[in-house]
Amino acid sequence: MAAARGVSGKAVASVVLGALVPVAWILTGLPAIYLGLTSLREINRSDGRLRGAKLAVAGMVLGALGTLAFIAGVLFVALATTHERSNRLVCSNNLMKIGQAVDLYHDRTGFYPPGAMPNADLPPERRLSWLVSLLPYPSLKYDAVFEKIDRKQAWDAEVNGVAVRTSIHSFYCLSNPIRAEPGAPALTHYVGLAGIGPDAATLEKDNPRAGFFGYDRKITRDDIQFGKPTQDDLEVGTGQTMMVTETAWHNGPWAAGGPPTLRGIDPATRPYLGPGRPFGGLHPNGLSILYVDGSVRFAPNTMNPDIFEVEATIHRDGE
Repeated sequence: MAAARGVSGKAVASVVLGALVPVAWILTGLPAIYLGLTSLREINRSDGRLRGAKLAVAGMVLGALGTLAFIAGVLFVALATTHERSNRLVCSNNLMKIGQAVDLYHDRTGFYPPGAMPNADLPPERRLSWLVSLLPYPSLKYDAVFEKIDRKQAWDAEVNGVAVRTSIHSFYCLSNPIRAEPGAPALTHYVGLAGIGPDAATLEKDNPRAGFFGYDRKITRDDIQFGKPTQDDLEVGTGQTMMVTETAWHNGPWAAGGPPTLRGIDPATRPYLGPGRPFGGLHPNGLSILYVDGSVRFAPNTMNPDIFEVEATIHRDGE
């Protein structure tokens, strides 16, 4: 009488574990391969008493494919994380270069650059931006572009077309996919901070809502006030006064005065930070901010809006 034939339990377990790989990944993938191999050996040595070779093979294939997919996923995440860290470092370096140029501008002129280059014949939105005034400084080294710009004309004047269509790499965040259309003015992903309110850029420098940049404000290091800590125990002075930050919100030409390069913090747009918000939205979980002391810090999207507002002004409560 022929012996009864049974299905290898290990073969069944192998295919079950292989099928579970999409759920449990490597926790079941490697065991599926191991059980499939051992069950095949047992089946081959059983003289026909055990069945399930196809199940064992299926389990090994599923386990192998799942394990490879898991490894590929891990590598993808690792590469994406490394890529983002690299982009964030470049972004931080860009802001530092801008900060160095602003500081050198002060050393040369005795005051920080106004939020739009002076031109009594034009409204701020038609003037050249504060970024234009930084182009020739050593940290940026775009002298050739600066020399092509007629500083007496509007930013979008025909004579300035070639210059304003030039991409300034130090004004780009690599994590932001937004670029200008071919033949259009090149963009910036960094904006100066004007203070609190939609009208912040027009305020006098002694206004308590005034920030670092204003269309016609000429502030000095002495205007960045020191005072006693707030109830949130904030440090004060240049080290806690914001100058520039990144944004994916309505990116505009780097050469243009007005909102493309200078913005006030509108309390109606709270919360301020993160994807789809006025500031940030380029890096996961936070944004890079340039402070007046030249430091660049990464702030979380959960940063208290009250603190963000305090740090956006040049004024503090007196001692």
